[in-house]
Amino acid sequence: MQRRVTAMMKTIEAFAHGLRREHGDISVFELCERLGVLVTEQELPESVKGFFVNFGTKYVIILRAGLPFEKRRYVCAHELGHVLLHTELNSVFIQEETGFIPDKLEAEADYFAACLLLDGELGSWRREYEQLTVEQAAALSGLPEHVVSLKFGA
Repeated sequence: MQRRVTAMMKTIEAFAHGLRREHGDISVFELCERLGVLVTEQELPESVKGFFVNFGTKYVIILRAGLPFEKRRYVCAHELGHVLLHTELNSVFIQEETGFIPDKLEAEADYFAACLLLDGELGSWRREYEQLTVEQAAALSGLPEHVVSLKFGA
């Protein structure tokens, strides 16, 4: 699998790898705890898997209650990407005021999640992943295909 790497992708990848070097091989939930980001589960509409809110300098990631572990792990990493990359944005406000979240922001958060989860938790398998199709890598990692595609796809 080949992909075109942009300058922003390189920056996001370096940032995710820096977090892994600094904090070691820990889960995304442990990473949030170390970074002071509270993660909680709440009853949310079926269409909402998660979001983050900031209260000044405090951040909370809210995940939909009942998500399977793999989905919860991905959504948490995605929202942590928003917290760290888009700190000043309030996605709930943007969505309520405009009706959408810019695709660029979502792609950046997804790419952060892919770098954090695929290169971190599955880093020792990196060469094997590069030999797989996007579908195979997604099935093995438990991540959505579109996220794996950002990291390893064309």
